[in-house]
Amino acid sequence: MAGLLLAAGRGERLGTPKALVEYGGERLLDRGVRLLAEGGCRPVVVVLGAADADVRGAVVVRNPG
Repeated sequence: MAGLLLAAGRGERLGTPKALVEYGGERLLDRGVRLLAEGGCRPVVVVLGAADADVRGAVVVRNPG
């Protein structure tokens, strides 16, 4: 079963895209990918839009809108 992580938001109230926020030394984006993979999801697909990021272990789809 595939996993989908929607991480395209700007995070306007936070001042930075939420996906890039670090918590416990790990970006929320990476944590989401890791948890989906640990849960057995293959492939893990990440949708990015507000920010570009290198994402290991996932297929990245860009949504500029």
